[in-house]
Amino acid sequence: MEVVIYACQIIPGDDEELHFAATLEECMRNASEILKDLRQDPDVSADELGARAVYECTLRTPDTATLIAILNEDSEAIRTCVASRKLVTIVQE
Repeated sequence: MEVVIYACQIIPGDDEELHFAATLEECMRNASEILKDLRQDPDVSADELGARAVYECTLRTPDTATLIAILNEDSEAIRTCVASRKLVTIVQE
């Protein structure tokens, strides 16, 4: 079984940390909120205010070992579950 979810970058150009959502609209809203919060922080550099990529991710059902690794916050296990990922939009504000 596969499930489609959406993910946006927290840091522009960096796919190591992504924020996940059930719908594209929710993901784009979350990306805009991240940018809004960062713009209000005087300690944030201009590099951190760039556009965020939003991806559509197709996930496969994890096996027991992978599920346990995910629950224990193993980021490599998350990559194991991603069957495919494609860029669907960029959020700039």
